[in-house]
Amino acid sequence: MPNIITPLEKKLQTLRRILWISFIGIAIPSILFLLPIYSMREFGNFGDRFSTTALLIGPFLMIGGLGVVCVVIYNIFKYRLEKDEELFL
Repeated sequence: MPNIITPLEKKLQTLRRILWISFIGIAIPSILFLLPIYSMREFGNFGDRFSTTALLIGPFLMIGGLGVVCVVIYNIFKYRLEKDEELFL
């Protein structure tokens, strides 16, 4: 029995793919950019314990926030497509 994909499912699948690519395209380079900061911590350039903790938690909060933004964008588009409204008025 072949899988029949409706146009709505196809649009949502394409949107999910675009959001995943965007998420990965932003998250991975930002982590790679922040990795040298961790090595600088080892050399003692960051003496304050608060700044060290912020540097460790910051990337995870940024990636989590980016994930939330992607999920919100997906749900907005999904809601509008299901209601058959114009996406951009």
